[in-house]
Amino acid sequence: MLHVLRDTTGRALHKVATVQPRPDEPPRALCGLCGWSETADPPGDHTEARSLAREHLHRPAEWPVFHRGRASLTGGRRVNADHSAVLVDDACGEVTAWAVADGIGDTPEAAHAARVAASTAVRALYGSRLAPADAILAARDELTRRAPDGDAVMIVAAARAGGDGYELAWVGDCRGYELRDGHLIQLTTDHTVAEETRAWLREAYSQHEEPPGWYAHHLPRWEHIVTTTVATATTADIGRATTGDQTTRLLLTTDGVHKQVPHDTLATLVSTASSVRAGAHRIARAGIEHGGQDNATALLVDPVVVP
Repeated sequence: MLHVLRDTTGRALHKVATVQPRPDEPPRALCGLCGWSETADPPGDHTEARSLAREHLHRPAEWPVFHRGRASLTGGRRVNADHSAVLVDDACGEVTAWAVADGIGDTPEAAHAARVAASTAVRALYGSRLAPADAILAARDELTRRAPDGDAVMIVAAARAGGDGYELAWVGDCRGYELRDGHLIQLTTDHTVAEETRAWLREAYSQHEEPPGWYAHHLPRWEHIVTTTVATATTADIGRATTGDQTTRLLLTTDGVHKQVPHDTLATLVSTASSVRAGAHRIARAGIEHGGQDNATALLVDPVVVP
């Protein structure tokens, strides 16, 4: 049964339900708006899951609320090796975390690595109160233990209590954006051979000099060669970014979206989305519609101002 918590204007803040994905698994309570979920302790039953759902509806009003929408399409691949994860702190209200991972390869091992990386990162942000960069290192260690045959690139974002802004960390070419004052601002820099080459060209050649033409020929191929991954991450490798506050719409994507969809088109999709759920689906679909053959994943986040 679906239960809805609304604010004083009638807007839905949380929509909770209970599900049991498989008969041999305990039931789980989840919120379709913020992404919170919790599994009843084995051998928990639906009564316990419903109790967890009711507790979520009683979150203190002063705790921040973020609605999230996510969508992932397989594209021309055999396996969808992208994965996204969300963790909402229902104990102290201090952390809300999101992660998007892109498994390297078109194999079940790549998909497993992305699931392990993303789910480990958000749990580390919450349970161990780690910063996003340290959460990536925790995911690296877990990959070594649980998915030694796979690897992934990933972006992790967190909103902490106090509203001081979003904090992001990444390896590889997953991206983070914020929509501020109608403009879609890229917060991350791809860790790819192409981006490293562009940085070198900016240093080596002045605005009046033309670099050798063969660079332009090779750059498209180098866009897909990443220089950092979860499995190989070190503290120095990890990219970091912060925003000034938590009032903006946040977008996390895999390269099946942002390397296919022109920036202006992506900005329009983000700014005109009536809801994060609809927006995420439109953004992921745009990656395929613009000729992409890779998996295309989008996670769109809105801060909810509670009156």
